[in-house]
Amino acid sequence: MKRELRANLNVLIVEPNEYYRRTYVTILHGLGFKQVTAESNSADAMQSIRLGRTKLLIIGDQLQPQSGCAFVHGLRHLGDPKLSQIPVVMITDRPKIENVQQARDVGVNEILANPVSAKAMESRVLSAIGNPRAFVDVENYIGPDRRRRRPADYKGKERRRIGGDAASRDKSVS
Repeated sequence: MKRELRANLNVLIVEPNEYYRRTYVTILHGLGFKQVTAESNSADAMQSIRLGRTKLLIIGDQLQPQSGCAFVHGLRHLGDPKLSQIPVVMITDRPKIENVQQARDVGVNEILANPVSAKAMESRVLSAIGNPRAFVDVENYIGPDRRRRRPADYKGKERRRIGGDAASRDKSVS
């Protein structure tokens, strides 16, 4: 992604820890992102998102009054595709497999473990916005397609409907 495109992309960081928040802002500025807003809690973050300018969300998993996963779940279920399809990078202090799976299952695009390096941040951010996966909206999941690879030789039936329209939900998929 070119530097001039990065400079105009609105990024929202939501992290309760002031040190981490400042670190992430500094990293993003160093990577060329100039439109960076930071919030310390989920309530203020949702107000910022509802303004409609956020194009990338970077969120910590230890938010208050709700967790980062609960926040992303709520974001994905807003009903407004412009808001619910915002790419999300979650940063965690707890990179255990069950936490990563929970983040994936609520619709997080990418996940990072603290401590975060500029290289790792750039990799995940560019993956989330530069190589977006199709957005899936089915009965029990709303978020980016969890499958990162599509085997070229797959010959089975495609059972998922892709898109952000709630009317396109396939009730037969579980």
